[in-house]
Amino acid sequence: QIHYATGRRPAIVTSDLAVDSSREDRWTVTPSAPGDYALEITEGAYSVETTIRAAAALVGAPVKRVLFIGDSNTNRGGAGFVEHFGKALGAQVTLIGTRQTSGYSFKHEGHDSFKWETFNSDTEVQGTVSPFWNPDTDALDMAYFTELVNTTPNVVFIALGQNDVYGSTDGTIAAACAAALVQANVIHDALVAAFPGVVIVYCLPPPGNGNPWRWDSESVRYQFRRNELAMGRALLEEFGDREAERIHVLGTSFQFDCVRGYV
Repeated sequence: QIHYATGRRPAIVTSDLAVDSSREDRWTVTPSAPGDYALEITEGAYSVETTIRAAAALVGAPVKRVLFIGDSNTNRGGAGFVEHFGKALGAQVTLIGTRQTSGYSFKHEGHDSFKWETFNSDTEVQGTVSPFWNPDTDALDMAYFTELVNTTPNVVFIALGQNDVYGSTDGTIAAACAAALVQANVIHDALVAAFPGVVIVYCLPPPGNGNPWRWDSESVRYQFRRNELAMGRALLEEFGDREAERIHVLGTSFQFDCVRGYV
């Protein structure tokens, strides 16, 4: 999906991508087949170009058990991504978890308003608690989670961080990111210890566009975007360039700035 500020609808140029422009704040572009697709965004006298690459699904690969851990971006809108992921890979993956969003087919661990630290504690937020916290031993316990889902993951996608920095200011964001990384490493170490050989993919939080009515003011809106970018940068610095440890960092968005000329 390609988001833009409400009321500032640019032009999109692509010859091979199907474009759904029914939403007022975004386009949804869909490749028809694997390959590279040119995309150009234009607003007034400014334009920027990029390439969308669609990869083919592997055929004949061993079935992977995949766990998605996240907040409302996974439980709500992100459930559509989980659904697409599961359907696109079909029998090649089994998506595991204790939760299944209404209207969707696949399981996950997306919990509204969760922070990194929420998954490492018995704190109840919006009616749910961490599936990794054993209430009998009062401790973080991946073996307990294994009993809940009756299996273990081969691959874990983690999309967290936006709630850890929500409300931060330019003066407090560095401390908020540092505190979040401490908690991120707690769950990381627990996953690695419990599931030898697991592949962990850290999804960088997308700095959402959002409609202005969602925020108290434009300044609050853009502060939150800066906060999410800072959280993403912190995760990249902590977990980037560690592929040899089966750790990967995944960008979940790309940003166009037609005026300043970057993607």
